[in-house]
Amino acid sequence: MIVVDDGSVDNGGDIVRGFTDPRIRLVWQDNAGVSAARNKGIAEGWGRYVAFLDADDEWEPGFLDAVVNLKTKYPQAGIYGTGYRMIFPKGPVVEVTAEEGANQETSVLVADYFYRASGGSLIHASGVMIPRLIFEELGAFKVGEHHGEDLEMWARIALRYPIGYDTRILFSFYQKGLEDKPRFRNYPKYDPKVKMLQKVLIESPDYLVNQEMIRSHVKSYLTKMCLWFIVTNNHAATVEYMQCSNATIWTPLLNKLIKVPLLWPFLRFVAWIYRFAKSRAVMKIIGGQRVSHGVLERVQGASREA
Repeated sequence: MIVVDDGSVDNGGDIVRGFTDPRIRLVWQDNAGVSAARNKGIAEGWGRYVAFLDADDEWEPGFLDAVVNLKTKYPQAGIYGTGYRMIFPKGPVVEVTAEEGANQETSVLVADYFYRASGGSLIHASGVMIPRLIFEELGAFKVGEHHGEDLEMWARIALRYPIGYDTRILFSFYQKGLEDKPRFRNYPKYDPKVKMLQKVLIESPDYLVNQEMIRSHVKSYLTKMCLWFIVTNNHAATVEYMQCSNATIWTPLLNKLIKVPLLWPFLRFVAWIYRFAKSRAVMKIIGGQRVSHGVLERVQGASREA
């Protein structure tokens, strides 16, 4: 086990030094961001497979057994992941997994990642195992990106490989507020995943995924992000995001509407309604679960942090 201390200012390093198990190794580096920390862990390791766990998340006891079994069952996969639970500071816990989990299917080989990614995040950085050869072939995490660097990595892999997936809920992702994640406070004006996929569409390489699926995902993702910006930012910031992310091309109707200042209150109202319809509160009202694009979400009652 390699613990990377990315220039932390708490006593996390001291806690790790207190362990006497020789299998646990602490590596320190000046603060360089989450991508650099993950890359450091990859470089320091020597195993054929790499699994990540962020400091504020946790695996269930059966997680590692599950991803190792997936490797045996689906040796052709480029990522191995499992279902997970999102735990919020307030409100219900939400479980996320592939829709096959509703039919008691434990494992599935996911070949339509970009279709499912339009319905939700099927995998998360604290719940994947990746063959080292994949990083040697495709490169590591993009250093310098402060948001979406993990999604860009998953997309890069999913362009070439399917995903081995265990539908059981085998790790917990603690969704902290922005005050605990400084890198999210200033939201970037572009998304590294979308930027990479747009380049793929222009260059038209012969990837595993058909380009129509990629186009559909990019359009869906940018539409959701534009609506998020409309709700949480002012008109100028939203226009800037649309221009920098090329959303003006992918969402032509929204681009026309947002150019009319008088329609801004109407757009904010529509965006708020959309956000509310996708909220955990509405999910609980309509029966406690929903399926969108092959991704199943279930509400599981009050937060464990409450």
